[in-house]
Amino acid sequence: MSAHTDVYSIVTPLFNVAAYLPEFLESLERQTIGFHRLQVVLIDDGSTDDGATARIARAFAAEHPQNVTFLSQSNAGQAAARNRGLELATGDWLTFPDPDDVLRPRYLEECEKALARHGDDDVDIVSARILLWYGRGIGHDSHALAARFHQGPTLAASRRRAELDSAARDVGPHPPPGRR
Repeated sequence: MSAHTDVYSIVTPLFNVAAYLPEFLESLERQTIGFHRLQVVLIDDGSTDDGATARIARAFAAEHPQNVTFLSQSNAGQAAARNRGLELATGDWLTFPDPDDVLRPRYLEECEKALARHGDDDVDIVSARILLWYGRGIGHDSHALAARFHQGPTLAASRRRAELDSAARDVGPHPPPGRR
């Protein structure tokens, strides 16, 4: 797979996030690798905000029908919404940003650069630094592993991919409480 043609699947569950959603969606459009290289899957997980979240997401999908999908489901929780979006993800790489996140314009470009530095290595995960912003330009970087990201995104590779793939088939959803 070429570092310049990969498609990135962005799967994001939504629940009552109308106040944050426009800024998140704008941050996707501003990705320097080009918005056309993103597959965006937005799943409204039963929002109860009088349809405000769904209206914003639906309008964004209508504006970008070639690469944005909007789904709505009864509230089943963030994990169930992500799993539903995962079923539709077709990209070479996958990320699950939250709808109250704002991705820096170079977020995916920096991930690509990290991948390019490692050529054909068996890379499974690209991990990037997260900064928390509290509004009014005040940020906080207290993550215990922040020092690991001083040179940009890091990569993780699994030399036991077949073993992990096999194990993943044995993992299922947790049974409901009382049915263990």
